[in-house]
Amino acid sequence: MEISRRKFLKSAFVVAAGMALPGAFYPCMRPKRSIAGATPAGSDPSPFSRVAHPNDSAGFIGDRPSPGHGILWDKKRYLASMGGIPPVTESASVVIVGGGVSGLVAAYALRDLNPVLLEQSSQFGGNAKAERWGDLEYALGSAYISRPEKGSATATMLEELGLLGRSRSEFPPDEEATLVRGKMFRPLWQGATDPARAREFTRVRDRLLAIYENEYPAIPAKTAADAARLRELDRMSFAEWVRRDLGPIHPHLEELFHEYCWDAMGGAYDEVSAAQALNFITADLNGIVAFPGGNATIAEALYRGLESAQPKQNLRPGSFVIDIEPQSSGGGVRVTYKAPDGSLKSIHAKACIVTSPKFIAKVLISGMPSEQQEAISRLEYRAFLVANVLLDGEIPSSSFGMFHLRGRVPQSPDETVKMASERAYTSVVFANWAAGHGSSKSVLTLYKPFPYKGGRFELSKPDAYQIARARFEKAIPKLLRSFDADPKRVAGLRILRMAHAMPVAAQGLLADGTLELAARTVAGRIFLAQQDNWANPCVETALAVALQAAGQARNAVV
Repeated sequence: MEISRRKFLKSAFVVAAGMALPGAFYPCMRPKRSIAGATPAGSDPSPFSRVAHPNDSAGFIGDRPSPGHGILWDKKRYLASMGGIPPVTESASVVIVGGGVSGLVAAYALRDLNPVLLEQSSQFGGNAKAERWGDLEYALGSAYISRPEKGSATATMLEELGLLGRSRSEFPPDEEATLVRGKMFRPLWQGATDPARAREFTRVRDRLLAIYENEYPAIPAKTAADAARLRELDRMSFAEWVRRDLGPIHPHLEELFHEYCWDAMGGAYDEVSAAQALNFITADLNGIVAFPGGNATIAEALYRGLESAQPKQNLRPGSFVIDIEPQSSGGGVRVTYKAPDGSLKSIHAKACIVTSPKFIAKVLISGMPSEQQEAISRLEYRAFLVANVLLDGEIPSSSFGMFHLRGRVPQSPDETVKMASERAYTSVVFANWAAGHGSSKSVLTLYKPFPYKGGRFELSKPDAYQIARARFEKAIPKLLRSFDADPKRVAGLRILRMAHAMPVAAQGLLADGTLELAARTVAGRIFLAQQDNWANPCVETALAVALQAAGQARNAVV
């Protein structure tokens, strides 16, 4: 299966059909209510939630790691305090652990088998959640997908879920804007930031687009020749590839590449694999598709479809999985979880799909081979903050988003860490652009990656929220003035913490087999499906590995 941002669904759904998955996404299984009309409230576990108090300064929304740490990092003690693992009281064909995009896709693909979907949060969606403020929807994290090819299964999926008409497309070479020292320039790839040297921009753009058309590094490779080239690219960093293949480039582009790697892949320009970076950036240059509410719109459609097709009790938010153990007697898998009422429950499943990050999966799965645990230990995860600035009135936007350049390129690893740490944000997304400018309100989404070791720890400190909020509040007025917007229009600021959202696509992980070993099936019945299967942090990977795992689980069950 091709796991790439170019054609992943085109190949993924073909492979899935060959694994006897039910008919993918067809009109007869459309959600029972339109996404536009859905207004989750109260206990509804939809990926969308409504904002009641726009200026919520109580603390981070999003990840709350402390409760889970208290259970998983001393699992043996916790289970003993609860009286041990309880007897099995329920059976299911498939249990899916994690209700993010991967979990929702896997559950939807297996909906005829009535899988049980366990999600620790009170909402489904994982990194693809969104909020509604008045009549405006905006992403909390995952915000776009690569532009699908016409007639591909990607387009078919969006159409059959009733989403295609709600999306908006952008072709970055013609439309992408950039903010440099408080001033906006457009289009970036035609040299708007330095017209006298425009050819330097178009040269790089043309080379990257040529790679997309003729040399695209599909992950995993399909042929021996492609595999050799993929290994070669993976053994070098993106910075090394740029120096070798592009030679000297304009400093604005070099700074952009630094920020792109920080923002999209959680790592430094000289740390990220060239294969992974080219997989990402060339697909983005071919165009992107965004929905109001970002990729939560896809998660919402999947959830509503499951809500229509499944017994209500099969969708279980607030269910914290603690232990997953293959059963030697009678086969199958026992899954133990903490229910919303605080009690422990155990389910026997014929197969289990685990969509949590690998460093969590290795704690959950009892009996995982030691060499697989060691491979997982070589993976690194980075943190993210997403700040949504809620504004009264509309701010016109000509593009989906833009990077924020400061006119400085780091010259050493230490300086890279310092610059990444000091920047209040690296990119901005305009919620109104994806919504088609149909609201009387505006939301600017600011992305702040922590692309260095120790970033996750910074966000766990008691004063982390106050530090982050002060940094955003200092930067927002200058950002608004670049749009000629009055800072007094700010109605609220909501900051999301994503403590382990980014599996770092470090060089060598593909070439040395670490990723394949880390994602290996356990005991023939436990299938791992998360974007970190390929350290490729995007919705496309999450969907593709979920479909692959769903096919494997079906074969194990039927």
